[in-house]
Amino acid sequence: MKRSQIAEMFIDEEERRKKIIFYTSFIVFLLIVIILLGYFSIKTSLTKYASYQENGTVNYKVYLKENDFFKEKYLEKDKQYIANIIDYIDANFNYNLSMNEKNVHYNYKYRIDANVNVKEKNSSKPLFTYDETIIPEKSFEDNKNNIVKITDNVKIDYNKYNSLIQKFVDVYDLDNIESVLSIKMIVNVSGSGEKIVDNTNESVVSIDIPLTTKTVAIDISSNILQDNNNTIKCKSENNLFLIFTTIIMIIIEIIMIIKLLKYAINTRSVQNIYEQQLKKILNNYHSYIQKINNDFVFSDYQVLYVNEFTDLLEIRETISEPILMASDPNGKGTFFIVPSQTKILYVYSIRIKDIKRELKKLKKETGKVIKISNKKEK
Repeated sequence: MKRSQIAEMFIDEEERRKKIIFYTSFIVFLLIVIILLGYFSIKTSLTKYASYQENGTVNYKVYLKENDFFKEKYLEKDKQYIANIIDYIDANFNYNLSMNEKNVHYNYKYRIDANVNVKEKNSSKPLFTYDETIIPEKSFEDNKNNIVKITDNVKIDYNKYNSLIQKFVDVYDLDNIESVLSIKMIVNVSGSGEKIVDNTNESVVSIDIPLTTKTVAIDISSNILQDNNNTIKCKSENNLFLIFTTIIMIIIEIIMIIKLLKYAINTRSVQNIYEQQLKKILNNYHSYIQKINNDFVFSDYQVLYVNEFTDLLEIRETISEPILMASDPNGKGTFFIVPSQTKILYVYSIRIKDIKRELKKLKKETGKVIKISNKKEK
């Protein structure tokens, strides 16, 4: 085998092994990083739900006009009241929300509206409605904690709304009519960190006061769910940094795999070179070669080595003798021989130890150092 072929194809086995281990380890490391980055990218882009608890209440007092029977200035909640002696109603609205997610900060706003609805009894269709805002919308930002607390006071002019509806009924001479004054606190909460995008219903706390009746029973109502399993859908945000980094890592991974494959192919071991050279000769010249299974006794001949297999072909044609192939039983070498009747044996050999010896010599001449296995060749 030519030294140039060996130099081109062979790199020290130990160095090759170390580099392949390095490439493989780096590829596995990158794969783990890609899996983790992909996991976190998917996780951050998935829809999130923030659980929360909320509650709303209204405490009120009914203040009375001067009268001959009640000495108190006001009556407490949850009673029946005589409409003619009601002066005004003092109502305190309270709303609380506690979010379990620590990274959700709040922008919240609220207002308090008055709504009057007049309809016939046993009918759901209104005859007349009247709406006004008692307390205009107020907006706040709270980035300190995960709790929203809203408290506001309203003095409800019961007689104003009662007189308005009584006039409406009298003008149109209506009978069998019922009317209700609703004072509502309407709350909207949105996030400034992970933005809340699905607050399906506005949170509303209200008190309902009958109008144009002789007695009044005030009811408190709310659309707030009284449980601890409320959730708000949060806006999913794609982490562009994670996605971009994952793509870069995948590209690097592909490049490293290609490099490993190329390196493994281009840095075949001595055994690979030996097998390749043997296969090349057998593929090209198998019709000229006869394999022998028993041992050939070299001691009976004068042995002459040739440098190229093609030299052996020329000798074969000249002396009209066959090319015999004998293999080392340990797979360390193969001999192609042409015996002559003059007891001269022409030999072309491919042996692993010859490849390594030639490499050592080549490295020594070029000044490069390479580690060669110290195992003895059989």
